[in-house]
Amino acid sequence: MGLRLHLETEPQFADVDDVIRQGAGRPLTDVVAGWGTDAAAYFSLFDGIPFVVEGAAAAALQGVPVPVETLEIAVAADDEEALERMTFMLEAIGAGRGDYENRDLRIPGSPDYRSMHGPVRIRLASPFEQVCWVDIDPLPEPTFSLTLFLREKIEPLPRARVGVTPLFSLETADGQLQRVIQRSRELLTGDRA
Repeated sequence: MGLRLHLETEPQFADVDDVIRQGAGRPLTDVVAGWGTDAAAYFSLFDGIPFVVEGAAAAALQGVPVPVETLEIAVAADDEEALERMTFMLEAIGAGRGDYENRDLRIPGSPDYRSMHGPVRIRLASPFEQVCWVDIDPLPEPTFSLTLFLREKIEPLPRARVGVTPLFSLETADGQLQRVIQRSRELLTGDRA
């Protein structure tokens, strides 16, 4: 057969530590600009509406080098004004929900929306868990103009202050993402497991 078995050992988490070190200190403007969704547009569109960034986006905004394809946010289920305003903005940009479902956040359905600005997942939360704040200054320019269906144009924000789920309480079903988040927590707290 001509094959032999070769085994090597390496320090636990060596590959993950390398990825974390490579991403350390990267400006948030560059981080957000590299996402698979136009978070700068959504932050501008949802300005003034209370929401919290969750999932991979929350991890990335706290320095964890993870890919972000969908902006995941939570909105308080009992904040009628926030739900109404966010639903209006989703309708105004022509965002589609699931399989052509009603866009109204108050109506049960898919949490996944898609627009020309990319995917956004909106979870109704009750109540908000702990939140920490992240400043993105400057905020990257949105990919597309922020024009609503009424032809009203919204000026993009030059900077954003967004609430995020703290790193220590982030959980995800993605095993590799969870591994990077867990290791980042350990490095931040000095636990060299």
